[in-house]
Amino acid sequence: METHSRDFSKVALFLAGVILPKYLLKNTVPLMYYLKLFAEDTLQVEWFAQAFSGNNDLVCQSENCPWSCFYTNDRRFLNISDIVLFNAGDFNLRELPRFRKSDQYFAFFFMEPLTWHGERLRYMPLNFFNLTITYRKQSEIFWPYFQLVKISDNPFAIIPWDYKTVSGVIAVYKNSFSNIRRSLTRKTKSALHSVSRCSTHSKREAYVAELSKHIDVTVIDSCSKRCSKQCEEKAMNEHLFYLSFEKSVCKEYVTEKVFARLGQFLPIVLKRSVLKNVLPDEAFIAADDFDSSKQLANYLKRLKNNTKELLRFLTSWTKLYGYGTGGGCTLCKYLHQQPRPKNILRDVKSWWLKNANCDVHCDLKLSRKSGGALELFIILQQLSLWKILDASSKKQLNFGKQNLPFFCRCSGSCYLYLIIVT
Repeated sequence: METHSRDFSKVALFLAGVILPKYLLKNTVPLMYYLKLFAEDTLQVEWFAQAFSGNNDLVCQSENCPWSCFYTNDRRFLNISDIVLFNAGDFNLRELPRFRKSDQYFAFFFMEPLTWHGERLRYMPLNFFNLTITYRKQSEIFWPYFQLVKISDNPFAIIPWDYKTVSGVIAVYKNSFSNIRRSLTRKTKSALHSVSRCSTHSKREAYVAELSKHIDVTVIDSCSKRCSKQCEEKAMNEHLFYLSFEKSVCKEYVTEKVFARLGQFLPIVLKRSVLKNVLPDEAFIAADDFDSSKQLANYLKRLKNNTKELLRFLTSWTKLYGYGTGGGCTLCKYLHQQPRPKNILRDVKSWWLKNANCDVHCDLKLSRKSGGALELFIILQQLSLWKILDASSKKQLNFGKQNLPFFCRCSGSCYLYLIIVT
């Protein structure tokens, strides 16, 4: 396969004051430019670099990825880059480039589900993006937060079951029978739930509250019980189960809440189907496999006293699976293709909505006023009803009570404010 070529010596001359690394002047590697990086947060800049290489040299090349790319968030590289990544949840619409070179990709990059940052898509121009990079498998570039793959089918799979860091993000632990068995003896508490967001579309907080009635659950969040890193690490070492509940329940949306502590304790997720083809079935427990939170709690109590079964959950699959090389490597490989695939995504909003696959949760709030009709004030919090109604925020509509279920089937997250007139 040919490598996309570029004369970087001319680039260096053209960009006055820009010093390119020596390896760029000697080699031909695709150039990536990120329009805006998560509110210019330095830590997020480092995270993005690590997503490619596992270090901070900003080059997507490591022993587990045979493809190399150069990444920058310096806007002076905009017009010469092979690809421009637009984080759909964070960039300024007024900063969108007016022109795109014929051989350049403008990539729709989004790692959050429909229910977060979705309203921005309403204002996206048509025919702007020609590449999609998301956690969804329907994207041209599938970029999951993390991915387990079969070692036998992936020669570049990362085997993380020892003391090392994967992609600079997750610290995984030596997953051996003796180490796991030893750690189980120190875990005297049941379930841990640690989150930064207290109110969510998935309503995980409601399920946790219900589960807490039947089994001990330690909750660490930014609303009630703050905890330092040292405090949180101590809690991690004391608990057997981790409530890996996502803020949104969407197909293929699986974050570090599930992956970050594999091998340290057993993750519990809200819905099994979300993790289909993401994790082996024997690596986690799903709450929706049980008829009630009480039934789940009783199962966890029995499992807590069954070391053999716990070891099966924690270790049985590790000989077959390792971590995939990740979306960064997939993107680098894609950019090295010659000729490059040509794509045009006419309407990113429609594409994103069509493939949402998110569970819906509608909040109903009631109040009484004088009058004689039922009025629905529908506040479109995000993109929830766009494919049903072409209505702007706070638009007033009149419906009968029989229409209420129709709105609760909207895709995404909607809030219906009912004003019952007496």
